[in-house]
Amino acid sequence: MESENVELKDRLDKGARPQFGALLVTGLYDKKGIMTETMKSKTVDKIRVTFDVLENPMVTQPLEEEVIIRIIDPNGGVLSTTNSKLTDKSKVTSLKQTIQFDGALQKVKWSFPEKGLLTGKLMKGKYTAELWTRGLMRQKNNFTLE
Repeated sequence: MESENVELKDRLDKGARPQFGALLVTGLYDKKGIMTETMKSKTVDKIRVTFDVLENPMVTQPLEEEVIIRIIDPNGGVLSTTNSKLTDKSKVTSLKQTIQFDGALQKVKWSFPEKGLLTGKLMKGKYTAELWTRGLMRQKNNFTLE
């Protein structure tokens, strides 16, 4: 009976984790102080990343979850604000933040870079955005800049 209780507790703990809705990515440019959507590579000043943290009634007490977003350019490089010299490219992140989750639906909207605007222009092509938590990729979405 005790081993069954331990197994049930493990299952409940696994079920009491945040689940994520669709990961959406949009380019933004600064039009006289107002951020406006664009998918033209030469005008992108920021990238907006949005996703939902879905309602989960199994979460009985608030928890913290570290969320990592990786934005990968058409050549396979990860957009990053740090000039990292990491040899393991899988460790390079675009955004890394901790969310507070209490089981209720949350809408998350982040910008890359968090402060300021992108330096340099982005290339045309197909980009990939990945959402990671606990070492696992939870969402992946592609977007194309013209």
